[in-house]
Amino acid sequence: MIAGNRKTAKKVILTHYESARTQLGCLHLFDAADCRKKTMRRFGIDVLLWLAYAVPILILWQQKKLPWWLSVAALLLLFAWARTIRTGTSLSHAPVRITSSVMAMLHMAKHGMPDTAYVFVEREFRDMEETRKALKLNKDQRLIVFNCVGAQAPLHHQMKDGIEYVFAACRKQGQYVLDSRLLGSRTISEKQISQVMELV
Repeated sequence: MIAGNRKTAKKVILTHYESARTQLGCLHLFDAADCRKKTMRRFGIDVLLWLAYAVPILILWQQKKLPWWLSVAALLLLFAWARTIRTGTSLSHAPVRITSSVMAMLHMAKHGMPDTAYVFVEREFRDMEETRKALKLNKDQRLIVFNCVGAQAPLHHQMKDGIEYVFAACRKQGQYVLDSRLLGSRTISEKQISQVMELV
């Protein structure tokens, strides 16, 4: 989804809106391998927990030891749980990782940032150069990526490989990190959402 004229805009601001899978531990914002490893660990634990509940329920259902209405409810619950494990859930780190960035972009659009286009993509971006090509941006256009901008952490604006990143994180041992407490917070910093405009 795109708001504004992408072809004539001097600035193109991008974020994703699909729920992200929950991961174990802290988030290293520029370490895709670490994120993937922690996400797969959490995924494995979720699958084991699902099996621990599913196997007894399926055995009881097969032996008809549960009332029909309880069997139906249990199977629907297992199906819904399996779906959230596969695709992620809106209850995962969405407020900090996704909602805050979308809110910041809507705030900027409302206040009429000139010569700016806003792009909402479905999934989190891996290769930003491919994203630039897919959006058909020229070299003169600034591509700015929002991530976790509403987290209760210092706000940063960094250039990497010709792409600008705006994000909130703590700097630890040369890396930008959000610990699990900040990542799982349901509170979004409205002050930082307003400050994002000054950075871009």
